[in-house]
Amino acid sequence: MPEIMDGHAFAVFGSAAAYMLTANAVLKKGWVRRLAHQEPIVFGSCMLVGAAMLLPLTVIPIRRGLGMPTNQYDAFDHLNVVYPDYSKYRK
Repeated sequence: MPEIMDGHAFAVFGSAAAYMLTANAVLKKGWVRRLAHQEPIVFGSCMLVGAAMLLPLTVIPIRRGLGMPTNQYDAFDHLNVVYPDYSKYRK
């Protein structure tokens, strides 16, 4: 089974999930709907942050599947790391 998340991404998503679970336990029922209605800018910002957090989980596997370089995202010892071919730029 391929590794979906490394340790750093797991820590970020774990912290975000813990925050959401805590907010859900502490705040009244319907707090997300109330936030969207009363504070649309804050709600929109939270949605953008959520989308930005999903980018590393979607873009890197797509780049790896297309054979594009992933050495900036993967560790040097990752099994599927692809390095760019600079030889085509040399004369």
